[in-house]
Amino acid sequence: MQAGLRTDYLFRLANHHNGLVVGTGDLSELGLGWCTYGVGDHMSHYNVNASVSKTLIQHLIRFVAASGDLGPAASAILLAILETEISPELVPPDASGAIQSTEASVGPYPLQDFNLFYTTRYGFRPSKIAYLAWNAWHDATAGAWPPNTPADKRVGYNLATIRTWLRGFLHRFFATSQFKRSVAPNGIAFPRPPIMETLADFRVAPVAVVRFPDSQIREALRNVGKLSPDDELNCGGCGYETCRNFALALLNAKAEASMCVSYLRKQAQKKANALLRSIPSGVVIVDRDLRIIECNRRFAEIFGESNLLAFDAVPGMAGTDVRRIVPFSNYFSTCLSNGEDIRLESLHFEDRLLGVTVFSIEPEETAGAIITDVTGTELRREEIAERAREVITKNLAAVQDIACKLGENMAETEILLRSISENYAATKLAPRGKIIL
Repeated sequence: MQAGLRTDYLFRLANHHNGLVVGTGDLSELGLGWCTYGVGDHMSHYNVNASVSKTLIQHLIRFVAASGDLGPAASAILLAILETEISPELVPPDASGAIQSTEASVGPYPLQDFNLFYTTRYGFRPSKIAYLAWNAWHDATAGAWPPNTPADKRVGYNLATIRTWLRGFLHRFFATSQFKRSVAPNGIAFPRPPIMETLADFRVAPVAVVRFPDSQIREALRNVGKLSPDDELNCGGCGYETCRNFALALLNAKAEASMCVSYLRKQAQKKANALLRSIPSGVVIVDRDLRIIECNRRFAEIFGESNLLAFDAVPGMAGTDVRRIVPFSNYFSTCLSNGEDIRLESLHFEDRLLGVTVFSIEPEETAGAIITDVTGTELRREEIAERAREVITKNLAAVQDIACKLGENMAETEILLRSISENYAATKLAPRGKIIL
């Protein structure tokens, strides 16, 4: 509302006085589409700064202020303008007095003017612009700054910041703001970049498409596990008709690798394989025909040297009939049919004892088993039990010995008490304490 009324008054006054409304916008605002379309700062009779970026304007103002050509008072005003926050002033200041910040919404102008320059003058692809920006900005102490640049303006930007605002620039420049440039007022094209001879040349197609070289597309495909054309299944699971279209969407930041079904399957398989390798027990997964889908090396070790050699030749032993390896294949059949887990704590196999747990993965389709060699554990358990029996036997002997000794003492005590009792019964009491025997 504020911008619209201001522009309305300016045009009416210019018409009344036979004057022109000189535009206040600049190249940075047109590139980012940061202007109020039609009735705001986007519109004027002539836009003198249409091809001059904000950072260049700031540099020129500092140059004039430092020269002193306009006098101390004017220089102070120019420097105060530079210190003022760049703002559209569309909302009132907050409680702390801070005004609306343009750069908080569209990004730092030094970065965005950098992106704009290398996009419009050289047509570099985004990855190259990001590389150049990182080399230019990641270390604020490296290189020379333009003259008169204040210390607080000499800031650097890390790669994450550069990437964030470059994405914002690309979205604004190519996707959302061309309609404003298509009807922009006339202005001077200065300086003249090769692809911007006039302001009219500062336009892209209404629906812009960034074209990536084939090398970048192939790299994007490799990042999702598609190393050759045979890997491009074009299954449509990601929502795009072809894997190549999906790669373009990845490069345009409109898709993520996790949208590719085959890529997710491969990632899940890698994780499962890593778990199988790290588990100390033997693990095997079989299908409904009792053929191995996957197993780890420990499984082959448990069931003999020949199976270990077979595993080394064909890791995972896929397709091998599990009935040729394990003596308890019937438990797989039972588990597949009823879907219930089966646990065997001590299964004899040759001269060893195995702990086996057979579990259902998908009823009637796949089942798995975890096999642990518990021979050592069982032997230790028997040894502990034997020692416990020896201790109990010794304790029983000691208790019996104690009981015997207690029995002898009790007999002697009983004889003594009986004799005292008999002697006491034979004693007669005399008058007044005299004892008569």
